[in-house]
Amino acid sequence: GKSVETGTELSGIFESLKIKVPGSIYDCLEQNKKIRDIRIGMQSLEAEWVANKWWIYDTSFELEKLYDFMSLHFGCVDYSCHVYLNGYEIGKHVGAAAPFEFDITKYAVVGCNKLRVLVIPAPEDMGQIGYTDKVFTQRPRFDFKWDFCTRAVNVGIYRPVKIICSDYAKL
Repeated sequence: GKSVETGTELSGIFESLKIKVPGSIYDCLEQNKKIRDIRIGMQSLEAEWVANKWWIYDTSFELEKLYDFMSLHFGCVDYSCHVYLNGYEIGKHVGAAAPFEFDITKYAVVGCNKLRVLVIPAPEDMGQIGYTDKVFTQRPRFDFKWDFCTRAVNVGIYRPVKIICSDYAKL
């Protein structure tokens, strides 16, 4: 949260924005007038920087009680992420379109819980022109630009996130 060089609080390239989860960072930036509509003309070229940034999602949720088994389930994060609950890193994930979950039993508290998800973009990959055997990411290649679409590499939380709680055995 602080700069190593100056000790000051880290800040983004602009103020915090509200984003709908699941949802697109491109849509959020367009709605907040940070980029123009990438589906019109050549405007997507102006937004290629979006895929090269790390994005932080911050939220909080209330728990009225704790359970024997509690997990945080993500339907899809593109491309990789670090997940923090109440200041503790509870896990990392790499790969798009794959659901995953982390045990939060020992990190959750009664009352307000602060969740932070640091989303890291996919590394540069082969687009339409390239060899499939040289692709090492588990994600669609077409957002790196094919003849039928612009270059708009997804980065963000694209499926619902939910808490799963149980006082019984977990299978």
